[in-house]
Amino acid sequence: MAMKITRFSDAHFHLTNYVQKGPDIREFLQIMGDKVGRSTLFGIPVQQQWSWMNSGEDAPRYYLDTDAPLYYYSFTDAYIASEFNSLTEEEKKRFEPMITGFNPADMYAAEHT
Repeated sequence: MAMKITRFSDAHFHLTNYVQKGPDIREFLQIMGDKVGRSTLFGIPVQQQWSWMNSGEDAPRYYLDTDAPLYYYSFTDAYIASEFNSLTEEEKKRFEPMITGFNPADMYAAEHT
């Protein structure tokens, strides 16, 4: 008996990490293949600070790599929008882009949309 392939939707995917790096959006489409129908699309909204006093020449790549602070990185939304807009209309239908690069505790955040 042939196995039926089930399509999934991914409800949580960050195209960027804590140092704002990640796969190209087309690489991610290849990873999705024909098994994942749709996915959210957003960046990590914070950037890991590289503090010389904390980690010297060892640049952190993850927030647990260092005790240096994280800070809100609003450019992540512009980057995600650029990646999304580089897709064809058919490819865009597979993503739900989201805005994340704002500090929700900042009362000015609503003015930054």
